[in-house]
Amino acid sequence: MQPSHIDKLLMIDLTFLRMRPSDAVRTTGFMVQISREEQSQSGRCNVNCIPLFNKNSLVMLDIRLTDEGKDCYCGEKKNDIESVLVPFGLPAGSLILTAPMNGCALEVRREQRGNRVYHDYNGTCMPQSVDGARALRITADHYMDRHDRHFDRIRREFDRIELTRKYAHCGFSFAHTIIFVKQGGYWYVYNNAVSRTYELSLYSGQKQNHEYYQAKDYMKYELGSFPD
Repeated sequence: MQPSHIDKLLMIDLTFLRMRPSDAVRTTGFMVQISREEQSQSGRCNVNCIPLFNKNSLVMLDIRLTDEGKDCYCGEKKNDIESVLVPFGLPAGSLILTAPMNGCALEVRREQRGNRVYHDYNGTCMPQSVDGARALRITADHYMDRHDRHFDRIRREFDRIELTRKYAHCGFSFAHTIIFVKQGGYWYVYNNAVSRTYELSLYSGQKQNHEYYQAKDYMKYELGSFPD
C-alpha cells in the first residue's frame, strides 16, 4: 500500500530531524508520546510521527519500545534515576529521546560498551558513585529560560483563552523535549519546547479542546555534544 500524502509529510518531518536537527527544532514543535505503562521503562525503540494540526508546525514523536528498534528511549521514574545504554556505532541520524522535562536533568556516562544516558528526576537523584566518566550533564538551567518568559507568555495566552470560555474550566502545561541526534562521530543534544492549553470537561473532568504552540522566543536550541 502506498503511503498517504500525510504519511509522506510526516516521514519528511522525521527525516528532517535526523538529517538537519538544528533546523528542524527551530521550525517544528516536537513532543514525545509513549504509553503510560512504558513511560518509566528504557531501551531500544522505533519512532513514528503523528500530526497535530494547528497554526504551527507540530508533530508527536510516538515511541514504541522494541528490542529491534533503531533509536533509544530513556524513561523517567519519580524521585529516582532511569537510564539507557546507547551502544557505540549507531548510524548517523539515530535518536535518543526521553520523557518531556520541566526541571529534570540528563547525564551521560561513558562505559565500555557505549554511552549510558541517565534521566535524573528533578536533577536531585543522581548518585555520586555510578560507572563511567561523565561525558555531559544538562540541567534545567541549560534548557529552561531563567526569567520564565516562556511560562509568562503561555500564561497570558491561557488567560486570553479562559476569558472566552466562561463556562469551562481551563488549564495549561509547558514541557521541553530534549533530543539527541547522532551526526558523524558525535551525539548532539537539542532543545525543543511546546505549550498546551485545554478545557476540563464539566462532566468527566477529562482534558479536551487542546491547543498546542511551539515556544520559539528566548529558546536555547543547542545544549551540547559528546563523542560516540
